[in-house]
Amino acid sequence: LLLAWACTLVVWGVLRPDPYAKGWVLVLEMMAAGRLVCIYEGVRMGFSKAYLFVQSGPQDAVMLFIVFPWVVRAYERAVRGRAIDRFLRRLTHVAGQHQQKLERFGTLGLFLFVFFPMTSTLVGGVVGYLLGMPVRLVVPAVLLGHVLSVACLMVFFDWLEPVIRSFNEGFAQYFAWILLAVIIVVGWLFSVLKRWLASRRGASAPAQPLEEADVGVDTPE
Repeated sequence: LLLAWACTLVVWGVLRPDPYAKGWVLVLEMMAAGRLVCIYEGVRMGFSKAYLFVQSGPQDAVMLFIVFPWVVRAYERAVRGRAIDRFLRRLTHVAGQHQQKLERFGTLGLFLFVFFPMTSTLVGGVVGYLLGMPVRLVVPAVLLGHVLSVACLMVFFDWLEPVIRSFNEGFAQYFAWILLAVIIVVGWLFSVLKRWLASRRGASAPAQPLEEADVGVDTPE
């Protein structure tokens, strides 16, 4: 799949250099910033919907199929490379942060989790694995969520980008990165606020009386 996908993009860029020779930019943006930035930038740079679907759809699927088996091997302690170990531990840690939230919703929750533009299929696949879901459910759920998310983003940005460009062309050029930064900052502020509220609730909870046996005090007979 990786070979077929890469060859398709290369041939597309050779036959129609403008703008498809710049497809590598979208590939890097997909890897570094996710489908939100990739799809918007593709629409802004004049890439067709067919190209964006071919580029964005399989790219995340390829990452899932290549890395997911290494996650399983890491859990079975068959991984020996230190760099791979660190990457897989970080990936598992990120997925574990969402594990309890999705545990109640099953396959539907996993689908909606991946459908969210800031989530990759790889993280969704690892979450499904940590939840103990069978692979025959995990893979279709995360791929369907990713593909539908790509399709919805293409339709939405195809309408939104000309509106933003007519308002301010400079702002339209950096809109996706600004939106990404806003989402990250809002998410960080929400997590900080959540921890602060949890600490406030913990501080306001009444202290439990200690038993004499717990503090090790000998009582006179």
